[in-house]
Amino acid sequence: MYNNVGKQIKDLASIITIIEAVASVITGIIVACVDFEDMWWIGAIIIAGGLLVAWLSNLILYAYGELVDKTSLIESYLNTNQTNKSSSFQNKTAGPNEWKCSKCGVVNQNYVGTCGCGHTKSSN
Repeated sequence: MYNNVGKQIKDLASIITIIEAVASVITGIIVACVDFEDMWWIGAIIIAGGLLVAWLSNLILYAYGELVDKTSLIESYLNTNQTNKSSSFQNKTAGPNEWKCSKCGVVNQNYVGTCGCGHTKSSN
């Protein structure tokens, strides 16, 4: 149920758009047919406004679905990259102008006072 949430949001956006568009057209036609002489323009406004609202809601929901998809991609990339980065840095030994963090094992330059993990150089 919670797998691929971004795609589910985008699919929901499409379904809601279709429902809103059909409902606005039907409502507009009914209003226009009640009293064609005086009310036809209200029906036209309902149709146009309903289609505009359907388009805007689709745009917002679809954009949110894209945001969720992209966030998941970024998270998976960062997790993969962090694993590779940590293992390659932990095997490195510190040179003459470097210090190795005792907390995470990353080798930092001497001018760097705090490691990326938050551990300070002075506490090594």
